Amino acid sequence: MHFQWPTSVYGPREDEDKILFLDELEAIRDACDGPWALTGDFNLILSEADKNNDRIDRANLRRFRRTVATLELQDLHLHVRSFTWSNERDSPTLVRLDRVLVSIIWDERFPNLHLRGLGSDASDHCALLLQTNLGQMTKARFHSELFWPKFDDFGEVLAMVWWRQSSTWDPLVYLDEMLRNLLWELKRWAATKLGEIKL
Repeated sequence: MHFQWPTSVYGPREDEDKILFLDELEAIRDACDGPWALTGDFNLILSEADKNNDRIDRANLRRFRRTVATLELQDLHLHVRSFTWSNERDSPTLVRLDRVLVSIIWDERFPNLHLRGLGSDASDHCALLLQTNLGQMTKARFHSELFWPKFDDFGEVLAMVWWRQSSTWDPLVYLDEMLRNLLWELKRWAATKLGEIKL
C-alpha cells in the first residue's frame, strides 16, 4: 500500500455534467489504491443542512451521497463555519460546496485530522485548512449519548450506514467496515447536531 496525495476537484455547474463528474470519480478510484482523499469545490451538497434555504436539488444530492457511499469515503467535519460559499447579496444564499472526503485508510493513517474553514476577502469561497498532524494529541474515545435517538434524523444516519453497499464478501470484514463507518458518521452527526444545540 502506497501513499496517495489528495485528489483536487472542481465540480461542474451544469446538471448533466455533474452526472459525468460523479461517474469519473468512481472511474478513477481504482487508480488510487491505499489512503485517498478528495478535496475541492464539488458544486454539490451532501445534506440539506449544507444550504441555508430550501431550494435544493434533491436528485443531485442523492447522486452525490450514492457516489460517496460507493467510494467508501467519509466527509470530514468542517470546524469554525457551516458554509463555504456565499453569493454575497444582502440576503445571501450560503452553501457548503467545498469539502474534504477521505477513505477509512486515510483516516486511520491520520487519526487527528482537523478541517477548518478560513475567512477570505479575495473570493466568494472560503479557504479550507486541513491539518493532518496535530502533534502528540491522542484520539478521543467515542461516546454516544442516551438522548441521541430522540432526534428525528438519528435513524436516517443509522440506516444510511447500515444499508451502504460493500465490495467484500467476508461477513466479519463487512461488519467491521460497517461499524467503522457508523462510528465515523455518528461522530460527524453529533458534532453538527450538538454544535447547533450549544449555539
